[in-house]
Amino acid sequence: MTDCCQPAYAGLFNSRRARKDAKSYRKKGLDGQSAQIVSFLSTQPLDGTTILEVGGGIGAIQLELLKAGADRAVSIELSTEYEPAARELLAEASLEERVDRRVGDFVGMNGDLPIADAVVLNKVICCYPDMPALLGAACDHARARVVITVPRERWLLRAVMGLANQWFRLRRSAFRAFVHPKQGMIEEATQRGFQLADEQSGRIWNVILFERVKEPPANN
Repeated sequence: MTDCCQPAYAGLFNSRRARKDAKSYRKKGLDGQSAQIVSFLSTQPLDGTTILEVGGGIGAIQLELLKAGADRAVSIELSTEYEPAARELLAEASLEERVDRRVGDFVGMNGDLPIADAVVLNKVICCYPDMPALLGAACDHARARVVITVPRERWLLRAVMGLANQWFRLRRSAFRAFVHPKQGMIEEATQRGFQLADEQSGRIWNVILFERVKEPPANN
């Protein structure tokens, strides 16, 4: 993502939205897609695992995974506007010491990041123009699992995003929304050593779980 896109992203995902998301989380808990991500990752023991979330916003998914047994989490967020609300939630849960929050473009900084047991991208790939670079970096930083939430490939969603992108152009915003092909994402993950393990489809969003392919034992 070019530097010019970062202000556009921060302008859309701003402090007002962060406060709204935090209020909703305190009142209702995780939304449906976020809860499904936690459910997918909870099918295996979380005790002692590490989580890397890209575009984690207020960090709600990280909080729930840590409460469920994960050891530590790293959050990468492109917008600085989420930081105050996210840190308030961490303090309320007494989890400040177990989350490393960083601000920046994951693709540009991924060489400086640790490998995690699971990498999460919730409604992030649809905001990024270069899907292979983003998903590829996520796979490269995952020991075992990658979970993504992406829009379904439906003509109506493509039409809505097309209209939204026209509005962004009129507002002179560099931000764009994308419906990347699902098959392209599966192929990218496969090339990085992962396979499609599970999927939950809703009216708008697909939550997709990839798992690293275990190498067969060597012949004796």
